[in-house]
Amino acid sequence: MKLVVVVVLIAGAWCRSAIRQAAQESEYMPHADPNSEDYDHESFLGHDKKEEFDKLSSREAKERLQRIIPYLDEDGNGQISEDELHDWIKKQLLAYIMDDARNLHEGNDVNHDGFVSWKEYVATTYGLGFVDNEQQAPAEGEFDYREMILRDYNKFITADANGDQFLSIDEMAAFIHPEEFHHTKDLALQESMNDLDRNKDGLSHWTSTWQIFSQMKKTKT
Repeated sequence: MKLVVVVVLIAGAWCRSAIRQAAQESEYMPHADPNSEDYDHESFLGHDKKEEFDKLSSREAKERLQRIIPYLDEDGNGQISEDELHDWIKKQLLAYIMDDARNLHEGNDVNHDGFVSWKEYVATTYGLGFVDNEQQAPAEGEFDYREMILRDYNKFITADANGDQFLSIDEMAAFIHPEEFHHTKDLALQESMNDLDRNKDGLSHWTSTWQIFSQMKKTKT
């Protein structure tokens, strides 16, 4: 495939719009500047590949990109549509999420049985002293983790799709990125609304709430 296709794919205005639309549907790079080239490059390549490409010469990078193009061309017509580009970027986002989930799962699977229990998560995240004492009031001068633990517990039981009280790697992905999965999206929305309700009166600023709701709606199929 001609190099011009690669250039259009990476630099074209329609491509940049598609990249950012797909990337904004996820918390893939919450700290990245949406107007930066790094944002576009990491969205298109994924974090690890982006790191690799940063070390390549311009010629080597173009050659590597040429080898990637056929994987985007889903219908094999020799052209890359916006939909195909969008699908590709979403795959990169999902790969990032699953890699994140595998790492967290491995770190919390204390007994190495392939699953993470709530007690294992509490012990590794908050400490052994919180196991079976999640809602115990802290001693004077100590930080109160009760609200954080309760929030994590609600995410845990919601992410636990089969209700067996253990998280698989897939369920761990839903636990740490609830906005990306159908059975946890409602909880992600509720958490966002709770965050906006700073004075805890059950009400949220309408404009901010509507923006979050609209963003969540875009990800539903």
